[in-house]
Amino acid sequence: MIAIYNRVSSPAHAENYSIKEQKEEGVAFAVSQNEKYELFIDIWSGKDVSRKNWRKMILGIEKKKYSAVWCAKLDRLSRDALEGLKFIQALKLSSTKLFVKDHEQDLNDPAVEFMLNLKFGISQLEVRTINSRTKEKLDMWIDDGEKRFRCVYGYRTKYTENGK
Repeated sequence: MIAIYNRVSSPAHAENYSIKEQKEEGVAFAVSQNEKYELFIDIWSGKDVSRKNWRKMILGIEKKKYSAVWCAKLDRLSRDALEGLKFIQALKLSSTKLFVKDHEQDLNDPAVEFMLNLKFGISQLEVRTINSRTKEKLDMWIDDGEKRFRCVYGYRTKYTENGK
């Protein structure tokens, strides 16, 4: 059985983006391999390791339920370097194959394992860089007394004498 993992970051992406395409490609792959499949779909940030269906799939891998995991792109799996490393180790321990699109990743090749870990690390860097830049810009606007956004719970606000 093949585990097909699909993920987008937000409900807006789920409506306008690639869940449907990811699902269709994954199912077509499983059918081409004459394999049964189980779909796992998360609408959640890849940096969050507590995603419900991600955790469920990992448990299935650890129980050796799947012969392979399929994903459309590696960053659909995780945007956390440590979680990516744990995922690769779980696959290796359970002898579960990994397919990104139609390409099997040879997890026994140290160079492939290194590249997968590097890609998870780059994905994490992208997320953290975007978060940092967004926070810097919001802080700058607050410090300048500008209100270009509604105050979202959890963000700091600073009031000035002129009420901005």
